[in-house]
Amino acid sequence: MLYENQFVIETNSLCKTYYPGIGEQNKPALVDLNLKIKKGEIYGFLGQNGAGKTTLIKILIGLIFPTSGNGNLLGYRFGDIRSRQKLGYLPESPYYHTFLTATEYLDILGKLHKLTGKQLKNKIYMLLEKTGLKDASDLKMREFSKGMLQRFGIAQALIGDPELVIFDEPTSGLDPIARKDIRNILIDLKNDNKTVFFSSHILSEVESISDRVGIIQKGKLIKEGTIQELTSLSGYEIRVTNIDTLSLPQLRSYGNTSVQKIDKDFIISFPEIDNNELINYMNLLVKAGARIISAECKKERLEDIFVKLVKEKEE
Repeated sequence: MLYENQFVIETNSLCKTYYPGIGEQNKPALVDLNLKIKKGEIYGFLGQNGAGKTTLIKILIGLIFPTSGNGNLLGYRFGDIRSRQKLGYLPESPYYHTFLTATEYLDILGKLHKLTGKQLKNKIYMLLEKTGLKDASDLKMREFSKGMLQRFGIAQALIGDPELVIFDEPTSGLDPIARKDIRNILIDLKNDNKTVFFSSHILSEVESISDRVGIIQKGKLIKEGTIQELTSLSGYEIRVTNIDTLSLPQLRSYGNTSVQKIDKDFIISFPEIDNNELINYMNLLVKAGARIISAECKKERLEDIFVKLVKEKEE
């Protein structure tokens, strides 16, 4: 493969500015954007509405061109038609010929990818089963719900057995079960050594499946890293009961702790403490007659990180 020793997606100082017209202010959509995405990654791309996510995706697939900068997709320069041969794409608001059935639509797309006969028939069956549309295979798509159309969007993106899939809000408007099904599909693609690049506003989903995440604001990449790098440890919490023999002042005096009473239990929080100190403190509680119900480490959620970063950049 042409990109075997390269990145599947690579952008170099990518800029895109929209020029509305005379007397109107120019609108920078992307500013010096640099991304490097490896084969087999699930990369989550985050940003507020208007941050530049869809603009980047349109440049990646060749629908629009950058104002300056350049990049490669599957080893080819942006806009090169050869990069689309192993690309699967689902736009945020797809439109279909709804007088067709799902089977008919996939049959047309499959033939465009030079699939024929039994190979094409088996591929269509597999995709409809995988996306939960097997029982609706002969239903006109005008009768599909929004969730069914979104599932079909995944199926049509995979008909050509792509090396890279780019999904713009793939779980938009879906119920929890459908969102879980699509998450599983994305994980299956990764397990098959495919590369997934997707944008989403559902940060909990991005956090659960992404290898790396990029956060964009006003066209600029403001943060990038693995989930582990972005969501750092923020302390520990211990839930205990039977601590009448210990005074609350004594509990609070051990480091920078805080104590919260919930019914008959107490939640003791440690913003900063190492493992040895935590074990010593738990031993102190047990010796004093307390019963430890639970102990867990607390990590910042991706949603908290996202909100904090965006607010910091706005100030």
